[in-house]
Amino acid sequence: MLAIGGTISPAMAQGGACLSPNAIQQAIQSGEIQSWAAVKRMAGIPPNFSEVSAVEVCQRGGQLYYSVSLVSPSGEVQRVALNAVDGSR
Repeated sequence: MLAIGGTISPAMAQGGACLSPNAIQQAIQSGEIQSWAAVKRMAGIPPNFSEVSAVEVCQRGGQLYYSVSLVSPSGEVQRVALNAVDGSR
């Protein structure tokens, strides 16, 4: 088993304080956050892990985090939360 996930708060799991898709694009374009692809690379998530839920950007502790469920090649699903600036957990 590959441990790739950060913990996720109940507010994030329920969609609280999350950005709209347009706001996410604006934040990426302005340089406020990195793209999901960049954050996924920075976090060292293997390219063969696939998203199985919508990729959201939500507030957590005053910072923006990507929140998504990923499935491994073996079928294991994990919910992850990664800092939208540097990919940290």
